[in-house]
Amino acid sequence: MSINNKIKHTFYEKYKEIVVSLTNPISRSEFQDTGKITPQEFIEAGDMLVQKFPVWEWKSGPSDILPSLPHNKKYLKLSGAISKNRPIYSDAICLEQDDWEITEIPDSNNKNNIDIIDIDFDDDDENFIQQKNNLLRMYDLTIIYDQYYATPRLFLIGYNCDSVLLSGCEMMEDVYATNREKTVTIENHPFLKVPCISIHPCRHAETLKRILQHMEEKILNESNEKAKFYFPASMCLFIFLKFMSSIIPTIEYDISIGFDF
Repeated sequence: MSINNKIKHTFYEKYKEIVVSLTNPISRSEFQDTGKITPQEFIEAGDMLVQKFPVWEWKSGPSDILPSLPHNKKYLKLSGAISKNRPIYSDAICLEQDDWEITEIPDSNNKNNIDIIDIDFDDDDENFIQQKNNLLRMYDLTIIYDQYYATPRLFLIGYNCDSVLLSGCEMMEDVYATNREKTVTIENHPFLKVPCISIHPCRHAETLKRILQHMEEKILNESNEKAKFYFPASMCLFIFLKFMSSIIPTIEYDISIGFDF
């Protein structure tokens, strides 16, 4: 990120902090209409995620950060998601910058997208061992409620195979080039205060709403019924994580509940 962009980003984050400190979070449910969620809906969605996928857990935090959330449910965390290889195609587009429309993700079985873990090598060959170790990474995923945009927000903290924190440049290797420094930046984690991947939430609500519309159209076309479509906000994190996986394709986490959108 250039110096000018860093300055703009810093001022923008400070502006958001001031706005959040002077305003109350939304209290009326808007998920069906706008894709936005209330703090209470975030808690309910987090409870649902933890119940269905126990690898996720609630984490506590200081009361002055996100005071609208209880002390023991400040953010959600999944530890140790595996990342075996880096995106090969720097020009691959998973989310178009203009409208965040979900498009095709490159086939991970492409012969050019080599996974070193599956290559046979001699245990005595230190070069191959080092190459394998350099590719294997682990990520901690955290989901935080962004009060300014009234949406979930994803942060990722990366480690190498020796449990050493990855640098910002190294973590950016796991993001498609088209999203780097645009929808994805390196920032300090709001609670853990370490550098991490931050996926900007400015279009999250819009994207969630668009996904709901696609789901509604598909259901209505298949059933030929005109009943009002309803998708509970308590399940919003499942579709949120589903479309987040298109931004960070090499980081493996399981959201096996099937949604066709």
